[in-house]
Amino acid sequence: MATTDRPRLRFRALRKSFVKAAPAQTPKDSLVSVCEKQIDTSSSASEAGVLSEDVSTSIILPKEQLSVLTPVVGPTLNLHITKVAVTPPKPGEVVVRIAWTGLCGSDPSFCVGPQPGFASHNHIAGHEGIGHIVASHDPSLVNRPVAARYLTYSCQECGYCLRGLPESCPRQLAFPKDLNGTFQHYITVPRHSVIQLPEYVFARDSPIHPSMYAAALCSGSAALKALRAAQLRPQAVIVVFGIAGSIGHLVGLMAKHIYGAKVIGVDVASKAGERMVKTGDVCARFLPAPRHPEQEKAFQQSILKLCEELRGHTNVLTGADSAIVCANRVSAFNNLTSYVCDGASIIIVGWKYRFVPH
Repeated sequence: MATTDRPRLRFRALRKSFVKAAPAQTPKDSLVSVCEKQIDTSSSASEAGVLSEDVSTSIILPKEQLSVLTPVVGPTLNLHITKVAVTPPKPGEVVVRIAWTGLCGSDPSFCVGPQPGFASHNHIAGHEGIGHIVASHDPSLVNRPVAARYLTYSCQECGYCLRGLPESCPRQLAFPKDLNGTFQHYITVPRHSVIQLPEYVFARDSPIHPSMYAAALCSGSAALKALRAAQLRPQAVIVVFGIAGSIGHLVGLMAKHIYGAKVIGVDVASKAGERMVKTGDVCARFLPAPRHPEQEKAFQQSILKLCEELRGHTNVLTGADSAIVCANRVSAFNNLTSYVCDGASIIIVGWKYRFVPH
């Protein structure tokens, strides 16, 4: 039976397999510094991605390549720029020359542990890579533009897959868990583990730099899936928690510029001065998240007031049409039902994690 004080909601949990290690900021900074320190990919990787050069079917693979590798996975980052072998493909495999790869917030966590199912030695992270197939026993595959994303296989039969949540499939295969990742010049992987990209990604005259597509393989796809689950209509009012994070800001951008939604962004107060928040590119209004429980009532009232303001004071709806949680703070999950109207959706973009104490 419906009640007047409890919104009727549809919940979708969008999970991204992710193992959280604390502290998050320092490891990522360390990983960035290692990646930028020595590797020069201009001759063998990056420039090939810019100009869409033809990759000959008779290419001679080098015997060695540089990689960012963890020799022994332990509780702290232990990254080394190391030469590793380039493995020729077996039947059913392809060699992809990586043109561009993103650095995801989860990559530092994948490099410590080892986490269940991850390699304990000689681990190579990275799961946002794009490039071209340069070697295969099937000549028709050579020179095709492809991408290596986190999820490479799901069974399409289990309860999670049938519900549209292949990220939770117990039989999934993934970069860099089951296959070494994209922090190297070449990857040798099963053909089915990479997805074909449109030719325009590497087109010479494209207004979008090919490196930008790397974000679409992880943060971008998570953001888009969250918005599709929300089933937004034009002029809908949504609240995005974690608006200044890698996924949250893409949710805001897509919601505002593609779906025509009115976005209220929420994040810690220290991020209010960031350019993407100040310019209004990602949200119509920004609210600092409450830091203490006694602030939550006033915060709720601010949310409801902004929803009324953005809709127009004549609209009968009270609260947001959707709340999308992209934050990694437990406090972001407090009182979500109090921010939305009847019939709204609450979308949680989350992951499994294991807390590692400081």
